[in-house]
Parts: sequence; structure tokens; C-alpha cells
Amino acid sequence: MRRSPLYHLVAQHVAYVTADPDRLGSDPAAPALGAASIELARALLLSAAHADSREALAESLLTRVRAYVRGHLTDRDLSPASIAAAHNVSLRHLYKVCARVDLSLEQWIIAERLRGARDELVAPAGRQRTIAVVARRWGFRDPTHFARRFRAEYGMTPSEWRARGS
Repeated sequence: MRRSPLYHLVAQHVAYVTADPDRLGSDPAAPALGAASIELARALLLSAAHADSREALAESLLTRVRAYVRGHLTDRDLSPASIAAAHNVSLRHLYKVCARVDLSLEQWIIAERLRGARDELVAPAGRQRTIAVVARRWGFRDPTHFARRFRAEYGMTPSEWRARGS
């Protein structure tokens, strides 16, 4: 690693961002800084391994997409198109990568959002919110659609789940 021309750049970056993590972590640009830090580390690893970055990025796309989705589940504008744009790939390519592992992207996003909403419904802070608010927080625009999907997934309504969790 130390032989890579990027080693000192990455080492200085890591030293800087870890020197005052509270200040940097509270900055509105903290997620972008985190993403940039990951890309710098990836570049160092590729440089040290003398690997083709395009091939490595292609192989890690699904992992990066899953991490991105999990980090943006409460974003109402999360969609396959926004995911593709965030990863600089076409929508067609994104669907192709997901199809290779038999993953329906939209259905997986809905399942992950349902899981988050389910957990929030019984959490102390979530119990203070209406079911419609919890649904909206997890990206469901229509509370009726949310209730239908919730019942289909868990065999009970969100209200029944909440009552059961008390």
C-alpha cells in the first residue's frame, strides 16, 4: 500500500477527518464526505493492487447499490432512476445487475421500507406518531397502500402490529 502514489493523500485525509469527527459529522455535507472518503480508500486499494477500476466498480455495484438504498430508505424520492443516477449507471444497466442475482429492486425497497416502518411502529418514539406519519417517513405516499402492503407482508394491519408490540 505504501508504494501507491495515493498512499500519503489517503493517509492525510483519514488523519484529518478523524481529528475532529464531531464537527465534521454534524456538517450537512457529512454524507458526501463519507462517500468521498470511501472512494479515496477504493482508489488506494485499486492503485496498490494495480487493478482496473472499471472492473472493480462493476463487480461492487450491487453491494454499493444495497448500501445506498439502506441509507436512503426514508427518502421519498428514492427510485431506481435516482439510484442509477447516484451510481453513474443507466437504469437498464442497474436492472441488469439486479436481475443477475434475481433481485426485484422495487420490491426489495418496499420490503426494506416495510421492515423499517414495522420497527418504528413499536419503538417508543414511533408510538407517538400516527401510522400515516410513520408510513410517510418510510417513503410510502399513500397510507392505504402502506397498510395493504404491511398486511400482505406481516399478516396483520399496522394497528394490530402496534397493539401487539405494547
